[in-house]
Amino acid sequence: MAQQTIIALYATAADAESARRRLEAIGVPAADIDMRVGSGEAAIVADGGTRDARREPGLLEWLFGMGAPEEEARQYRAHVEERGGAALSVRTDDQHYDRVAEALEDTNLVGIEGAGEATRAAGARESGDTVIPTAKEELDIGKRRVSDVKHFRIRRYVVERPAEASVTLHDETVIVERRTPASATPGAEPFEEKEVEVTESREEPVVAKRVVPGEEVVVRKEGKDRVETVRDTLRESRVEVDKAAAGDKPSTAPVTTPKSPPSGGTR
Repeated sequence: MAQQTIIALYATAADAESARRRLEAIGVPAADIDMRVGSGEAAIVADGGTRDARREPGLLEWLFGMGAPEEEARQYRAHVEERGGAALSVRTDDQHYDRVAEALEDTNLVGIEGAGEATRAAGARESGDTVIPTAKEELDIGKRRVSDVKHFRIRRYVVERPAEASVTLHDETVIVERRTPASATPGAEPFEEKEVEVTESREEPVVAKRVVPGEEVVVRKEGKDRVETVRDTLRESRVEVDKAAAGDKPSTAPVTTPKSPPSGGTR
């Protein structure tokens, strides 16, 4: 099983030592844990003693030089040697990698780094395996609302229009006629004065307005789903195995020569 390395960074040696004790409590062997503190401090080793880490470049190489990128190694050294921090290095296998990482995340971390591809490859070399990682891209489709497709503005306003209607009107007109009476006998009191008033009348239109309901305009939004196909190009790394042909080689099998019959005739 491939070995991996996790490097955890701490602000003080006390925080790193507390994390070391937590790892031992969950069953990580003390031999798989190394710690380095800043200049002027002693590095606490697995057996509980101390040693001057500045005098042991091998420890520094073990912590930071296991195939890790140069930039990462330089950052680790700066944290420990220039800023006076502490670093904890834990060796583990793939089976226990997640458990160790979760335990470290519960401590007072400044930062944590996994082994990385280069360090994992180094661990694979220690176990005799060669690991070639591959990767592929997958589509991750999201959605966002776009409100500028169409814009509607609904406004009510007043207009004037000419209107007309027909109405029947009644007029009364006074007509004065003079005619010969049908009877030759004059009426009673023919010489009495009499006055009669008659008034003409006529009708004229009176216009009034009333409000009646018109049509209703209902404004609403209707939602519907549609399916749209998204097309893109995805990358994927693959591993190709080129098996070189050994070529035709001459056979090394021994050549057997048939034996000749014994000499002499038949009697």
